[in-house]
Amino acid sequence: VTVPMENKCDGVNDCLATEDEMAEDCQHDYGITCESSKDIVQGAKIWRSPLDTCKMDEESSICIDEIDLYNKSEACSPSVQVGSCPRRKGGDLIPLFPAQMCGAYSYYNPEDSRLAERVCYDGRDQINCTNRDIVFTCNHTPTNHTISLTDVVLCKNLGLCTDNIPDLCEEPEASCKVHRHFMCDGVDNCDNGQDEVHCKELQTEVNCLRRVRKTPGDGQEPVKMPILKSWVNDGVVDCDNGEDEDVDIWKVCEYVLKGDRKVDKFSYKNADSTCNAAFICNPDEKDVKDVVLIDPNDMCDGRQKKGCPIESSLCLLSRDKEVNVDVFSPNRLQKYLDPCIPGIMNEGNHSQVTCKNYILEDSYGTQPIEISGPADRLYDCAYLFGEFYVYSSCLNLCSDKSVVCPIRKVNYLTSCPDMPNRTLTLTKKGDLTFVEPIEDGKFINKEMFPCENGRCVLYSQTCDLINDCGDNSDEKYCNNHFSCDNATHEIIKKSQFCDGIIHCSNEYDECHEDCPQGNNKTILQSTVLRVFGWLIGIPAILMNGFMMLRNLTGMLKGEHSTAVSLSISALVTLIALGDFFVGLYLVCISIENVTRSEGFCKEERKWLTSSSCEFYGVISTFGSELSVFAMTSLSVYRAFVMRRLNTGQRPQAKFKFLLGIGCLVLTSLAFLIAIIPIEPHLHEAYFNNGYFIENAAFFLSPKKSGEFWPLLRKYFGANDIENIANSSTSVKRKVEEMFSKSSDADGEQLNFKILGFYGSSGSCTFKFFVDEDDPQKHYTWAVLMINLASLFIISAGYFSVHLLTQNSANKVGITNKFGPLQRKITFIIFTDFLCWLPFIVVCVIYYIDKNIINEKDLYPAFATIVLPINSIINPLLYDNVLATLPSYFWRKLTHYARLILPQSCSNWSGLRRRFTDNGEFRDHSKKTVLSLDQFGNKNLQISQKDINNS
Repeated sequence: VTVPMENKCDGVNDCLATEDEMAEDCQHDYGITCESSKDIVQGAKIWRSPLDTCKMDEESSICIDEIDLYNKSEACSPSVQVGSCPRRKGGDLIPLFPAQMCGAYSYYNPEDSRLAERVCYDGRDQINCTNRDIVFTCNHTPTNHTISLTDVVLCKNLGLCTDNIPDLCEEPEASCKVHRHFMCDGVDNCDNGQDEVHCKELQTEVNCLRRVRKTPGDGQEPVKMPILKSWVNDGVVDCDNGEDEDVDIWKVCEYVLKGDRKVDKFSYKNADSTCNAAFICNPDEKDVKDVVLIDPNDMCDGRQKKGCPIESSLCLLSRDKEVNVDVFSPNRLQKYLDPCIPGIMNEGNHSQVTCKNYILEDSYGTQPIEISGPADRLYDCAYLFGEFYVYSSCLNLCSDKSVVCPIRKVNYLTSCPDMPNRTLTLTKKGDLTFVEPIEDGKFINKEMFPCENGRCVLYSQTCDLINDCGDNSDEKYCNNHFSCDNATHEIIKKSQFCDGIIHCSNEYDECHEDCPQGNNKTILQSTVLRVFGWLIGIPAILMNGFMMLRNLTGMLKGEHSTAVSLSISALVTLIALGDFFVGLYLVCISIENVTRSEGFCKEERKWLTSSSCEFYGVISTFGSELSVFAMTSLSVYRAFVMRRLNTGQRPQAKFKFLLGIGCLVLTSLAFLIAIIPIEPHLHEAYFNNGYFIENAAFFLSPKKSGEFWPLLRKYFGANDIENIANSSTSVKRKVEEMFSKSSDADGEQLNFKILGFYGSSGSCTFKFFVDEDDPQKHYTWAVLMINLASLFIISAGYFSVHLLTQNSANKVGITNKFGPLQRKITFIIFTDFLCWLPFIVVCVIYYIDKNIINEKDLYPAFATIVLPINSIINPLLYDNVLATLPSYFWRKLTHYARLILPQSCSNWSGLRRRFTDNGEFRDHSKKTVLSLDQFGNKNLQISQKDINNS
């Protein structure tokens, strides 16, 4: 007979004459060698395994000299006995000898019926063995000496060590127990590798030599591995040098609980680290020692924390993953699918549905499940969950025919560990299943889904977006989810993909390449916005900066001889200041767009809740409102002085003081409008568009106060929050009670971030788009109405100037000489209306029905192009020097055009004849030229007030 080479020298006799264990290269430190007394191999040298050595029964000897029996040889003499142990569970103690120590492992291979057993049931024959790959040491009773053990005794509850170290095991998969020191060791010790999942969250930053470890080959030194968080100061020494229990290494944190109760907990951080806030799993626990605290950053990571069952419920609510299943079950053999549920079939549209009974032939159990469903309707299974999804997909009731039944036949299961009351049976097809006995000797299975790791879950737990199996096999074959593509197998509803709300902890659902912008998402989304940000921002800063400098210099030098001239110059300076800030906002936001372009999608929440975003919103609003207020005041003042007879008086000190007060009032009013939304109390109570808790993993997206109520009811109970006011501050205080406060002043407490008024849009501007449910609608509409009123006042003021100027011109007989002034007034009114009126109309439409307006695309265009465009138009209208820029560029254009185009071009010649070489408009009816600079010439006999307002 031939045997595989791997069976040679393995401590198990495969050959009758034990040739596989008697080979020259077999160096056994256990067992004995003797001459066989068996007829077939009589006299041959054979090897007796530890299990067959020092036998108590004489009939079991096969050695000629019976040296394999107790007290028949030196190897089995009582003088060398090392102890005693039971051969089987509950058996009598039998002497143990050196030849019986460190034998083969206990295993059974059903393919070739090879069997090897250890000598002692409790594993004492494996003590102090040096020929094994895995060893550890512990204090052994009753002799209390240090021993080495092999992995054959791990997780067996044999009681070999005083500190019970061999039996400290985990069960990351069903039917797979792993010693805690083999967790996160870089080796898959279970079939599905669940012992290596979540290691990043489980381990600390401190490494040590684990007591239970694999012996490295080739004389290499043992490898230090991370200490897991659960080992720290838990009363069990897990490291050779006891680092996991060393109080000098680990930080001790004092936490304050409800009712000012305090509890000391060892942190899993180094001693020089700080103590941070922690989530309280069981706040009503009477004994503070039993209070379970977990790191907020470790929440909703897919792991079930010991002593913290409420975590998963809160995560479902916060991620909006709870699902409704419309399946009615009057008994375990009959199921009704919506709309065939009794009692609603005759209601509304359901009365037109024809239902029929289906038999789930492939269901586990001897009794088939009868399911009532629609006969002429298919379901969109992408939006079904739990047993509704299972029945619909397995009965081919899905409209998408690519959907497959998630149930897989798993034939290798021999037990259902989570369901000990199940009875093993077979289906018609011979598949293993686990059923529960019912009356009349029949069996029914409660719709058990067999997980690939050996666990069992109900059909209602299948395809429900929750990893109930532990290896994700209950969700693996379902077509109703989007995978977050991370190590925790996190999945969300398909409808939550690219919906603008973050549901995946790695933000993959909103930063996916198939989402609008996705990884290419930036502050300014389109190329047009990015280009106009620079094209408007830079000229606005330069032109308005020049205009402010020139006006301020003139005022300081006393160049204004009249009060009217000084007033107009001051108001024009305020217009330039406001437009300068608008330009500054555009340049700053364009710079931020460039510096934050890479990875902005994942940083968007931090950006929108940052102080930088609020600052840009303030300067944008301040600049825009100051410009509007100054233009309004200027139009009113010009209309007013046109009606006065004496406009040539010199400015007195009192007048200058009042003028300064007036300018300060306008500036303060604009600043007040901009700063009110970020005033701390109002910012949190009124201008709060949602809380985003940066260091609590189950608050991924900013949530408004109303969205916290389901979480609070789940955690505290409905009675405890019944009298809590429905306000942002009240909700925040209640949420803070879910977390402990660390006594460490430098520690990280719960970090609330507020999505404020200016963070509502990615471009950080005033929140003009509000609907009727928005709590900030009153403030927004108040500012909009102020701007609308200012728009009409500006129009009325300049229209009055136009009428008074026209009347003055008629009196002196120079009609049709005021074209430039009239065009200028018309252009001022036109640009103001063109910018603000359409925008206000869009705001009204959005307020009525926000579904009509695409806010994300339209609002940035208004905020960065339409409204700011006046910041480069106003300098051309209100400054005489900058007003010549268009004529200057026109002269250059006409000069080069004449050099390029032929003079015979009639169209060009006609256009050229309408302008002088200086770019001024030529009045062909009088053969005169009229410019704004010449408008105040005394030869035209125009009144002084017209000159001052030109």
